[in-house]
Amino acid sequence: MVRIHQGASTKSQMQGNTLAVIDQITLMESDSREMALTIRDRYPNRAIHCCPDPTGKRLQTSSLGLSDHKILKDVGNFVIHAPKAPWRQRDTINGLRMWILSADGQRRLQVDPTCKRVIRSLRNLTFKPGKAEPMDDDNSHMAEATAYMAIAISKGLTPWTVGSSETVSVW
Repeated sequence: MVRIHQGASTKSQMQGNTLAVIDQITLMESDSREMALTIRDRYPNRAIHCCPDPTGKRLQTSSLGLSDHKILKDVGNFVIHAPKAPWRQRDTINGLRMWILSADGQRRLQVDPTCKRVIRSLRNLTFKPGKAEPMDDDNSHMAEATAYMAIAISKGLTPWTVGSSETVSVW
């Protein structure tokens, strides 16, 4: 499963009850088409499920009048799993926190040690003073990409459910 956020993409898979981040891609000064092509080149023969922001449905003049969702489907044959409306940022962050450490003490998020930007983003995420809203800086993009996957799985948008005992690859 892939999540793209402002030139940052994380690749994850469900492994039983654990969301495992197993790859990252960072493209500075890129667009959705370039990111989709890069992901497709890296994983040419796999079905790719994507958890993008629902605002990616809107048409953009910067993308030749195409939506980000349309670009992902056309270029990379991605399967889109997005809510009808954006989640509140607080819900997204809390959804990620639940995977990092749940109320009953379970840790269900694993990050491959090679995903240095994801690790740095999660460790250094800072919030706006007095708000549960992350600062929009270099540290927020990978954390937000990971958070969107986490909440999409938690809210049942994907074919994978929390609590299944088998290991499921989500490519």
